[in-house]
Amino acid sequence: MIPLYGRELGGGMTMIGLLWTFYSLPRAVANPLFGYLSDLFGARKNFVSFGLISSGILFLTIPLVGMFLAFVALRGLQGIALSATNPVASSLASHEKGKEGRGKALGLYDTARTAGGSIGPAVVGFLIGSYGFLPSFAFSGCCTILAGILVYFTISADYGPAQKERERWNVRIDLKYLSERTKRGIMATVKSPVFPFLVLITLRFIGRHAYSRFIPIYFQDIGFDEGIIGLIRSFRSGMTALVMIASGVAADRLGRRPLILFAVFCAAMEPFLLYWKPNLWQTFLIFAVGSMGWGAFIPAARAVVGDLTPVADRGKAYGSMGSAMLLGISIGPLIGGQIADAFSYRLDLLISSAFLGLILLLFFVFLQETL
Repeated sequence: MIPLYGRELGGGMTMIGLLWTFYSLPRAVANPLFGYLSDLFGARKNFVSFGLISSGILFLTIPLVGMFLAFVALRGLQGIALSATNPVASSLASHEKGKEGRGKALGLYDTARTAGGSIGPAVVGFLIGSYGFLPSFAFSGCCTILAGILVYFTISADYGPAQKERERWNVRIDLKYLSERTKRGIMATVKSPVFPFLVLITLRFIGRHAYSRFIPIYFQDIGFDEGIIGLIRSFRSGMTALVMIASGVAADRLGRRPLILFAVFCAAMEPFLLYWKPNLWQTFLIFAVGSMGWGAFIPAARAVVGDLTPVADRGKAYGSMGSAMLLGISIGPLIGGQIADAFSYRLDLLISSAFLGLILLLFFVFLQETL
């Protein structure tokens, strides 16, 4: 929906890439902040509910403005709103089981989150093709607001890791104190065993999102209508959700390393196969492969971050992981859009596939030494 609406407002590939940059960069900055605040204050359901309801309201606002620059600004605000949701929800999910069952719990969380994506694109594609963009944004906004309301009324305020002790809450705040604390925080993050893993996650997301955000436009150009595009994307999300059900358990039983390597390999294959302008049924098969890359990677990666992080700091750790992913999401579309505008989207697909192949080698070396 987002890239098609950006094209409707007159944006080229680079400008549509900027939509994702302005959406993802604020999230990359705000994710650790909201994760830290959730560790500090507890009552994590309030953060999740606030983020969902605010995002839903912004969904309802976007089509009423109808200007590209306003669209960019509203997506930026939406990114900040969702920063209050994703890392905190991951922290809640990780609290459900111990280390032996953490992969399974996070896999179920990601499955539930992705399952909604298996329905939404098909509905939205039908609405766009039949009635235009306004009903599609209204549908997305209302569903997101309803999700926020349900979170608030169905989850206990005490559920999740206990809040941290506020030993330094009354310390006088001045610029020098904040500066020194920021430096210590940065150095602690860089020295952490999880930091190289987060760098690789960022690179992996750059490779994937350099092409994936433009797929609806690519499909439109090779002859698929909006309803079919929505159906294809729903299939991809549904397959991803099914893979996540098994991958969380596999991360606990088979180990994190083989699952992550398999996932990155599948991710590299998807853009390479899309390069050959597949027909409808070939596209379904290609997305079945790509779904294994996405569905297997996220639960295993979350489990690695949880393994390397003390429980009291897990909200902040998942916020940092979210920032690593979002940094890749913000950089990838901008690079991919420039390649597509300067050369062609098909070249973008080949470059993304080659880049993901390189990332596979880097993951192999890092995980061999770490896990």
